[in-house]
Amino acid sequence: MSERKKNSEKLYEFRGSGYVLFYRFDEEFIRLETFLPENLKNNHCRGLGAVLYMNYTKSPVGPYEELIFIPGKFCYRGKKNHFISKSFVSTEEAVKFGYENWFIQKEKADFSKKSLGNNIENISTHIGEEEVACLELKKRKFKFRVGTSKHLFFSLMQLKGEDPIKLNYSGSVTANFAKLTSIRIRPAFFPNIAKFSPLVAFKMKNFTLRLPKN
Repeated sequence: MSERKKNSEKLYEFRGSGYVLFYRFDEEFIRLETFLPENLKNNHCRGLGAVLYMNYTKSPVGPYEELIFIPGKFCYRGKKNHFISKSFVSTEEAVKFGYENWFIQKEKADFSKKSLGNNIENISTHIGEEEVACLELKKRKFKFRVGTSKHLFFSLMQLKGEDPIKLNYSGSVTANFAKLTSIRIRPAFFPNIAKFSPLVAFKMKNFTLRLPKN
């Protein structure tokens, strides 16, 4: 068996499309409004934050959707990594899979996505009748590709109790620039990013992510 095949058998592969919006959040917002665990609240060390909508067409637990919030970078136990503080997914299988493999706390929600024409999409997330978030995003014309790379967007960690667990993922993506045209957030469920303007946004097409099997 080749070394490349051996390595591929140690990884889970995800494919799909989505959006990523990059932000710079202020310290008070990160500490008080982003659902951080207590042991990270005073350990923010700058770095960009992000919101991601992921529509996985292929994953080890089948197709599902996900809304992710990353406040920024944290200095913890001598390392500097980004941290996912909020995640909603569309299936119970994805809730269980994310925690069992990488200790990512995920919550189940319902998603809907519809085209509004003129390259604008509306993406909403609900828990029962309660709206969590609703974003409208417009794809722009300029397209580019990010080749296979370690830590495609961020170097990530999650916490197992108080112990940091590094997420050594890699991936590739083709993307267009995008623009956030409208947003509604329910702060009781998701950090109120409506108070900030994204620095830049991208529509991701045909992304591939590879994460380690634990």
